[in-house]
Amino acid sequence: MVAWSGWLDEDAQPESGVFHHDPRTWTGLGWDRLLDRLGEILPAFEAANSRLLLRPHVRHVLSDAPTVRKLLGLVDSPALGIFFEPTAMLTAGMVDDAPDHLTRLFEALVGYDRVDAIFLTGAERPARGETDPAHDDLLVPAPLTRGAIDYHDLLGVLRARGHFPWPIVLYDEDVDAQFDMLRQAGVLPSEPAQA
Repeated sequence: MVAWSGWLDEDAQPESGVFHHDPRTWTGLGWDRLLDRLGEILPAFEAANSRLLLRPHVRHVLSDAPTVRKLLGLVDSPALGIFFEPTAMLTAGMVDDAPDHLTRLFEALVGYDRVDAIFLTGAERPARGETDPAHDDLLVPAPLTRGAIDYHDLLGVLRARGHFPWPIVLYDEDVDAQFDMLRQAGVLPSEPAQA
C-alpha cells in the first residue's frame, strides 16, 4: 500500500498532490503524529506480511532525504518502506537547479533497502484555486511528458547512477511517450522485452 507521508494542513487536496505550507508539519507535532500513527498501523502490516510505502513530499513530515533517512532510522519495521518520487521533494524555486537537487536526493537515498520503488513524474503548477497565495512555490505531480522539470535533467541523473535497483513507476497517462523518453535517455533498453 502506498500512502502520503504526513501533513497537518486541513485544506490539503491529497488526491491532487496539493499540500499547502504549514510549518507545524516539520515540528515535533508533525513527527509525533506520524510516529504515533505508524505505531498504530504497522503491526497490522507486519502480521499480514505486507508493506506500507510512504510517499514523501516537500510539504510533508518526510520532505527531503534527511527526513526519510531519519524515519528509517527511528522505525525499524520490515513493513515500512519508501515510495520515492524525487520531483515531489522539489519546490518551484528549485526547478532551475533541478539536476543538482535530484542528484543529491539520489545520492542520499540510493542503497537503502527500504526504498522500494521510484515514481518518475514531471511536476507542474496546480490548477487555479489549488494554489497557496502565501507560498506560491507549489508543484503537483504530472506525467513525465509534461511539467516544470526538464525530464532530460531527471533522466540524466538516473542514467548517471548506472544500475538502478528499484522498480520504476509511471503515471498511466502518455505511457508510450514516457517509455520512449526512458529508452531515449538510456534508462531502459532501447528495445522492449519480448513477452
